[in-house]
Amino acid sequence: MNLLRLSSSNFDRRLPGSLLVAAGTQYETQVRDARGLVEWSPLASRRHIKEDRLILYHHTAGEVPPHRSTRAELDALIVEARGGKWGLPYNFVVMPGGHHRIWYLNDIDANWPHTYGHNGATAIAAMGNYSHMIPRATMVERMLRLADALATMWGLQVPEWQHRDVYPTECPGHLLSPLLPQKDRQRSADWQNDPAAIGGGSNTWQ
Repeated sequence: MNLLRLSSSNFDRRLPGSLLVAAGTQYETQVRDARGLVEWSPLASRRHIKEDRLILYHHTAGEVPPHRSTRAELDALIVEARGGKWGLPYNFVVMPGGHHRIWYLNDIDANWPHTYGHNGATAIAAMGNYSHMIPRATMVERMLRLADALATMWGLQVPEWQHRDVYPTECPGHLLSPLLPQKDRQRSADWQNDPAAIGGGSNTWQ
């Protein structure tokens, strides 16, 4: 089963195209594929040995675009990437408004400098600073849905941690943290309880 494919729906040829993660399954999730559009972050290192899959939750701690158009979101991401030492090193960034678009910025099969000691993990970040902003429940649902889709694609039960679980930081913000799984509080996700729903996919992106 091909669990990642191009989507022709809502495709804007002037903007990054869409990919479906876990395509054809109950966890199918659409992401905007912006890899290679700009250099979002310097590469940390390539994986030489396959690592156990791990999802790490972050926030970007940056500004949220005032407009919800696809173009406005992309422009805000580019500004954010140019403003920090490490750019935007997350694999995925979930937007707080509108349809909570998910932007796929950095390839999941490479290491990016998002989490000291765990750069091989897959980082899902919420756009904004959730030490000050109140997160929308629908945004949190999108973050968890993406985790379910990735786990389905990989065919694995994947631990879900927060940045603060592995490094002394407030990330992903004290207002968002209680709403997400963490190292000592794993959620009972659907895919964890339904082995038949897991697997059948490739570990590569096409």
